[in-house]
Amino acid sequence: MDIIDSQLKQIFLSEDREEASKRFNKFKSIWENKYPKQVYNLERKLNYLFTYFQYPKSIRRSIHSNIIEIMNKEIRRRIKTIDSLPTEESAMNILEWQS
Repeated sequence: MDIIDSQLKQIFLSEDREEASKRFNKFKSIWENKYPKQVYNLERKLNYLFTYFQYPKSIRRSIHSNIIEIMNKEIRRRIKTIDSLPTEESAMNILEWQS
């Protein structure tokens, strides 16, 4: 998962939306076969996620940090209520983005 995390981070540390889209397409080509549902859900939310690039570069880092903190808090909240996650797939189902 460190590779996925690193690639997602690179998408959001792109200079602009166009570069981020190119990086996402590369990410998608690598992971779509292994995690089709998760990549699909992420792709559906790209317009929302990429509003980040409307802000000046000088404040994006703090926005990025806040988004990561919120996401990690939500992941911990969802996992906390579950005693065990027998497979990676079961963990991914819990973390799946809601429509």
